[in-house]
Amino acid sequence: MATPPRKLIFDDLITSLSGISVAAGYRMTVARVDRYLLGWDEVPLTTTPWIGCALLGQERLAYKPGLVDVVLPFTVAAVQSSTTDDTEAWRDEQAANMLDDIRHALMGDGVALTRSGNAVATKITQQWADVGMPVRDVREHGANIAAVVVLGECRYFVTPSRS
Repeated sequence: MATPPRKLIFDDLITSLSGISVAAGYRMTVARVDRYLLGWDEVPLTTTPWIGCALLGQERLAYKPGLVDVVLPFTVAAVQSSTTDDTEAWRDEQAANMLDDIRHALMGDGVALTRSGNAVATKITQQWADVGMPVRDVREHGANIAAVVVLGECRYFVTPSRS
């Protein structure tokens, strides 16, 4: 039995996000990429920058002659921490860097857009940064935290009789 496109696409998302490193031209080197999401307060400070990715949401199907057009939603969350810099400027810069790196990893070239040929398209639909942690919370938590969330979707086709 062939590997379902959904799994191949998810594997490619994880591979693309795992490739984020300064050596590859990005602004950060990811310490860990997981196939699940955590809240910023659940990510161990020793494993940042951290990225989590999950297939969340309902797949949307559109039936066309001879095929099914499937839209697969995904969510990416990322956390960066610092125990030495508690400034808002640091949080803003880290959030911007994470968003840029994730966007480039997911959409940077044709191979990424098609998830190594398993999808027709990949697009980012929403993104936001959480940089509003008050300094008192930074001291209480023991680190300054920047967190971002990116929502996207991959589109692929299957035949009506096979997935």
